[in-house]
Amino acid sequence: MELFHSNANIRDSHKIIIALIPAYNEQYNIKSTVLNLPNVVETVLIVNDGSSDNTGQEIIKLEHELKKELIYIEHNANLGKGSAILSGFKWIQNNFKENYSDFDIAIVLIDGDGQMNTNYILQMTTPIFEKQAEFVKASRFRQNGHSNNMPKIRYFGSQALKVLNWIASGHWNITDPQNGYFALSLEALKDLDLSKIDNGYFFENSMLIETGKLGHHIIEVPVPAIYGVGEKSNLRYWQFIPKTSMNLLFGWMDRIVTTANKNLSRKLSFYAFIVSILFIILSISSIIFQIININYEITTFFSLSIIFLLLSFILDFIDYKNRFDPSK
Repeated sequence: MELFHSNANIRDSHKIIIALIPAYNEQYNIKSTVLNLPNVVETVLIVNDGSSDNTGQEIIKLEHELKKELIYIEHNANLGKGSAILSGFKWIQNNFKENYSDFDIAIVLIDGDGQMNTNYILQMTTPIFEKQAEFVKASRFRQNGHSNNMPKIRYFGSQALKVLNWIASGHWNITDPQNGYFALSLEALKDLDLSKIDNGYFFENSMLIETGKLGHHIIEVPVPAIYGVGEKSNLRYWQFIPKTSMNLLFGWMDRIVTTANKNLSRKLSFYAFIVSILFIILSISSIIFQIININYEITTFFSLSIIFLLLSFILDFIDYKNRFDPSK
């Protein structure tokens, strides 16, 4: 339910930065988060995800204090952070169209708890305005010392999933796939089929996979991690990592299949993937045959399945190298 849309700013530039802020029970943080946004941000879109505290009232008060365009959307119930972000994305897709055809627009995702360093917003949107990339992610691992304050369990979880994200998304240059601080262009957002993006814990990974399928280029900007003193993660990584790994597997398979016809490298990667699957099936069959005392060579088939699987990864990486310069 959209509550209000105030136009407090006068645009004097053809570049617009929209700060999209999902908020749930952030009555003590939302005001400072919004008021501390740098002047380069012209539009603030806040999605109140069914907060049970006074977050909504604090947001409404901002209408009279904020010298920026303020858009407020409210969920009647708590649907989760991913759903809140997707509600904001849908609003932008539906409302930033013909009237903004002469503008370059970048959307930056900011958490409502004030734990994202908004001083880096200009650095994160500049590659978008300069047409270097469609998607920019903050990374806590691009620069030494930036991850020092990161809880150990989060560090372990991010590192454990990094390689799997490379394979699943085709973005072989990312170092911090679980980081929710990112920016994207309006054109990239319009390309996205939001119905294919996960609205739960898999949101960040799902975004990477979908942008990978579209062939969007990602650049990372080094940004230090900000965490409260003694903060503990509520995420159960012993559940999160296996579930995410399985979803990444299916995401990779979907991307390999849906992008097979884009170029020669993609076709060869797809064919290598199919052959590897066939050998996996033969390996499984050989186990069954051995159980019923039929001599069948399991080692050969399993080895060939691994070889062709690795070949699929290598061809996918070659395709990435041919399209983008990872050093950017």
